[in-house]
Amino acid sequence: MTTKVVPKPTGNLILVKWRDITSWSGWNEDIVSEGKDEPMVFYTVGFLIQKTKTKLTISDTWPDIGNVTTFPMGCIEFTKEIKSGIPATAKKNL
Repeated sequence: MTTKVVPKPTGNLILVKWRDITSWSGWNEDIVSEGKDEPMVFYTVGFLIQKTKTKLTISDTWPDIGNVTTFPMGCIEFTKEIKSGIPATAKKNL
């Protein structure tokens, strides 16, 4: 049996701006005619785990992985590094 290596959070704390599907129930012709039919915009902060051509994965904790969120790259408008995210005292133990 082989063990898959799971990447650890990098310690890079990032802000992710992303869009998601929006739907309205009922008869909503006015929403479209008034131009209100836009995807919702969200902001999420987390520690970068990995980024590929198709996805971005972050964790809410460091140095171990806690709750994980994976975004399809097509939903992401931008990412921005906030700061290293690692407390100075913890860097000595790396």
